[in-house]
Amino acid sequence: MGENKHIKELDAFAKKYVKEIEQEQPSFDFTKNLMQKIALESSLKVSKTKALISKKGWFGVVLALIATLCISF
Repeated sequence: MGENKHIKELDAFAKKYVKEIEQEQPSFDFTKNLMQKIALESSLKVSKTKALISKKGWFGVVLALIATLCISF
């Protein structure tokens, strides 16, 4: 029974202070500013993607596969 009373008091306390918190409003051009920052960041981070396995690596894999098949026969 004591826990329920404590929970109700805590709930009332939380509700009281949540009502007192002012709601913040974003600036008028918030979306525009955000999109400009995203565009700037993406233009700075232009990077060329690299293959996980290079052409030489694939050549080695194919060569090893062929060698394994030839040795098994």
